[in-house]
Amino acid sequence: MQWSEKHLHPSLRTLRQFGGLSVLFLSYGAFVHGYLRHQMNLAVLFAGLAAVMGVLTLVKPSFIRPFFVGAMVITFPIGWVVSRVLLGLIYYGLITPIALIFRLIGRDALFLKHHSETKTYWLPKVTSTDPKRYFRMY
Repeated sequence: MQWSEKHLHPSLRTLRQFGGLSVLFLSYGAFVHGYLRHQMNLAVLFAGLAAVMGVLTLVKPSFIRPFFVGAMVITFPIGWVVSRVLLGLIYYGLITPIALIFRLIGRDALFLKHHSETKTYWLPKVTSTDPKRYFRMY
């Protein structure tokens, strides 16, 4: 993931999508705090923010551009770090142990050891002369 100018100058469609999702998440926050946790002050705050965000999204989406840019600036480093950590965990936690196990058991999927005396690694392809094979695609 690379930082680009797209995050600083979003399209109106992107801003509308962000505004709509913000309304959904803020409304969910109002529901959770009001109905489940019985914290009416936070519920009213979230509901008010959802209403303001919804009106701004409908009236003029460019008003919510600072909120969008701020969210992208805050979340970009988090996403960058998390993606690197996950890739490292997958590589060193999954692929490396599998490769070590294959090396220990002597797996040679490319048949490199069996053809060390030949000049080429090409193997002849065995073809079937049976006409019924045309009706079996796989």
